[in-house]
Amino acid sequence: MTDLSNEYEKILLVRLMNDSSLYYEHHNMLNVDLFDNVEHKDIYRFIESRIDAGDKVVDMLSVVKALRNKHEHIALTISEVMNFELTSTPFKNALLGLTEKKKFNDLGVLVNKIHAMLNRKDDVFDIITEAGKDLASISDISSEEIQ
Repeated sequence: MTDLSNEYEKILLVRLMNDSSLYYEHHNMLNVDLFDNVEHKDIYRFIESRIDAGDKVVDMLSVVKALRNKHEHIALTISEVMNFELTSTPFKNALLGLTEKKKFNDLGVLVNKIHAMLNRKDDVFDIITEAGKDLASISDISSEEIQ
């Protein structure tokens, strides 16, 4: 299976830059942890701050100005993000893809945590309780909510 997360990150960013209503519609599912790329994380944080300040559209020049001291190649990154402006992949598909990847990774962390607890011979009820709490946080958003 091809990992499309980098492309999905760019799709989310460009769509959020151009349409703040997507942020409000999906704010309970959007968060910086969906992004793996450090520059994308910072771009998302900037977009989020501008939308929270009331901007309807976030232009690429304001992103570059805000982040150029932190990231040497931010202008190139923004131009790559803007290349996804006309992609046919829907916003919801990109959001679902990134959400699924994050949940898969979080589940792997949980499995490793349970395995370590079992190896230490922790109390089985403690393991179940801890796993239940972690699993609840992983399953807080379902694919049906994104559709």
